Amino acid sequence: MAILFRRANGIYYHISHHRGRRVWRSTGARRRSDAEKFLLDLKVQVKPEEERLPARLTFTRYPPQWMSYGETNLAHSTILLYGEATRNFLRMIGDRDLGSYNTLDIERFKRSAPGMAVACRSCEKN
Repeated sequence: MAILFRRANGIYYHISHHRGRRVWRSTGARRRSDAEKFLLDLKVQVKPEEERLPARLTFTRYPPQWMSYGETNLAHSTILLYGEATRNFLRMIGDRDLGSYNTLDIERFKRSAPGMAVACRSCEKN
């Protein structure tokens, strides 16, 4: 959904959504007709590939993306524990879109494998 409106400075702005984010773009026009012409020109420039939503991220495709962060910010032993926990989770719960997991899936994983979901024993006691 695109919105065209005029701000207090008299310039028309266009708000649209691109890849889940709100994008504000100044038309540079003080008249509505000029702003609408700018939008028509802009529509011609936008490629259909840019309007597509990104592919769904499944559980098996997420760890490699996260690993680049983990290697620079976490200890090697922590990365090994997280890797084991993710493999166990995948084996017990299954591979789906990340957005489709819910709290019940996590609780089922924690109950079915005590100690496998927790990275350290001291965390279990708290």
